[in-house]
Amino acid sequence: MLKSYYSKLREILKYLISLFLFINFLYANSSTLLLEDGFSFNENFEISYLKDSSNELNIEEVSNSNDFQKHSNKFSLGYLKDTVWIKVDLKNISSKEDFILSINEHFYEKANIYYFDKSKNLWKVLENGVFTPIKQRDIQTSKLAFDFKIQQNSSQTIFIELKAKYPYFGNISVYSKDYFFTSNLLNIDSFFILQFGILFIIIIFNLFLWLSLKEKVYIYYVGYTFFALVYLINISGILIYFDLQHYMYKLHFSVSLCIIFLALFSIEYFEANKYFKASVFVIKILILLLFLFAFMMVAVSYSPWNNFMNHIITLILITLIISSIKIYRKGQYFLKYYIFAISIYFSSVIIFILFLTGILEYNYFYRYAYLYFLSLEIIVFALILSNRYNIIKNEQIKIQNELISLQVNQNRLLENEVKKKTLKLTKLV
Repeated sequence: MLKSYYSKLREILKYLISLFLFINFLYANSSTLLLEDGFSFNENFEISYLKDSSNELNIEEVSNSNDFQKHSNKFSLGYLKDTVWIKVDLKNISSKEDFILSINEHFYEKANIYYFDKSKNLWKVLENGVFTPIKQRDIQTSKLAFDFKIQQNSSQTIFIELKAKYPYFGNISVYSKDYFFTSNLLNIDSFFILQFGILFIIIIFNLFLWLSLKEKVYIYYVGYTFFALVYLINISGILIYFDLQHYMYKLHFSVSLCIIFLALFSIEYFEANKYFKASVFVIKILILLLFLFAFMMVAVSYSPWNNFMNHIITLILITLIISSIKIYRKGQYFLKYYIFAISIYFSSVIIFILFLTGILEYNYFYRYAYLYFLSLEIIVFALILSNRYNIIKNEQIKIQNELISLQVNQNRLLENEVKKKTLKLTKLV
């Protein structure tokens, strides 16, 4: 009986050990990206990352470190003063040897990759970063990318060294070389270019409306849209193609001017001075603070003034939403479209802030939602102002018709008076 008990126990232990080894085998495979035949790109795999708070570790020390933490290749680590090292394990079982690794972001000041060359028994480094001129890059694209070789039926570990003033986030992807250049024709840059075109048309159209009506609300909206366009150009990475990326921190000033003009446009549009003077006072104080922090960001340093600026922007947006709702409740029901547009944009901004601080994990919605909703907000406001233009024009036409009608009636009265006097004179004669 005891023997049968021990034999059953051995069987159970054997089963558990086998299961454990099988799970470990699966886990080991998941941490290595396999490059197979027919491989085009892979953006769902496992990486490891290490935070270097000393900012002094070299590749030898990093490669021997046991402090790496597992993570998805889509990462959002928040604001850091550390250098971040990322480790990617690759195994090539395909017939190709040329591949491209991309971070799919442009803003890292330092983005170098290291790999060990076994034939020469040394570490090789490919240097890159936002300030590297486009002509000096192996892959001439705004997104930081690297051309690398890995022999057939061999493994390679790549280390990526990242340093930035912006939050640390990205989407590390590996592409076959031919697929990368084909897919690059329709990437996020194309979306930005489409946005630029839409905003430029809106600016020209509203300049025409302002010249026609001379109302401040239209020129404020033009200012808002123009600085939104400058901001989008700055964060898109398009400046890299013109070797203007050295101005990217200074140009971040555009986001403050964008919000300042949005506030002025909003005050004018829903006549806050007439319905809610307290909110106008608060908004003007916040505008002054925003301008001050933005000036300090440009004149002194990007950090920490950029964070202060973001807090003021959040307060301005909250104040505008609360003010518009209060005025709407006073019977100004035309504000419902304004409230809809600014509320969904504000929601997307909050999501983006949570993403930047590392609270929300990386995905495409969190990364780009605020850009889509910014465009939606601007388009809704443009439609609102177009409708306002039509209303004003119709009122002007109505007033003109009333004046013409009044003038016609006066002319008739005058004619009748003249006829009466003429008749009296003829009778006297």
